[in-house]
Amino acid sequence: MPHLRIQPTSSAQPVRPRPYAGLRDLQKMKDLQVKIKSVHPYSSFHAGDMDWWVFYNDAHRDLSRCIRLWEDAENNLIGWTFWVDGDVGFDCAIHPDFRRSHEERVIFEQMEADITDFVRANPDFPAESRRVVTHADADDVAYIAMLEARGFKGSDHMVCLAQDITDVLPEPHLPEGYHFLDGMRPEYCDKRANVHFSAFSPGSRMTPDRYRAFMDAPGYDPNLDTIVVAPDGRFASYAMGWMDATNRLSIFEPVGTHVDFRRLGLGKAVLLEGLRRLKERGIENALVNTGHNPAQIAFYESAGFRIVNYIRQYAKAVE
Repeated sequence: MPHLRIQPTSSAQPVRPRPYAGLRDLQKMKDLQVKIKSVHPYSSFHAGDMDWWVFYNDAHRDLSRCIRLWEDAENNLIGWTFWVDGDVGFDCAIHPDFRRSHEERVIFEQMEADITDFVRANPDFPAESRRVVTHADADDVAYIAMLEARGFKGSDHMVCLAQDITDVLPEPHLPEGYHFLDGMRPEYCDKRANVHFSAFSPGSRMTPDRYRAFMDAPGYDPNLDTIVVAPDGRFASYAMGWMDATNRLSIFEPVGTHVDFRRLGLGKAVLLEGLRRLKERGIENALVNTGHNPAQIAFYESAGFRIVNYIRQYAKAVE
């Protein structure tokens, strides 16, 4: 895909926000992430993250209240912002031609102002929520400098790991009686929702109905929803793969194992099987993000991943 340069807007033609309006906008956001990854493969979000956010995390919310698309006078997408409705945090992605630009600063300042006003309008918020929260990639030095100049303080948040999968991959090994599901189907949603709920509880909101909705995501591939089936028929472990075919780049989001099946080597096996399936589709590099947890990092490293970047959380108290 050729890299189309969008000319920065002048002060007479400022960047303009509008609310998210459906799947065409989702595709515009995903296309932007493909452009960003073509320049910064280990920074920002993968296109698959967009599907995951919209079709699982926010399948039952009015996304027009949460997502803004920021465009120029010709409706070219400069960036998007995602404000978790009713929360104090937002994420932001900017077209590569507009990093460190006036437009990037305008977008950030508007989001900071809106969330600051929101917090001030809610005096009952607990002290720990009276702040503006956002994130930055550790390699985006200029963006971090802008945040710190505006009074934001950084802390560890996530680790980004990557793996070149063009070489021969190790074979996945499962305990006797376990096998990989050939492909996810709607009739398995109860089992699939159960393993996800177990892996991420407490705090998981996964239900069978949510999973059925999630399977409608444009980028969802049932054969990349890699699943280990236990001898008793339960789903034991999974790794959800997403493809960016243009950049031959994938991401796993999410990865988990049911609490009843941990410490059996299933997590590593399902990752290796997921990598094999991605490689068959022409993917050359795989990504995964995890928390600043030594055990989680070691787990991904055991499957061949290495640390390539860090995601920092930045927060600023609202007076």
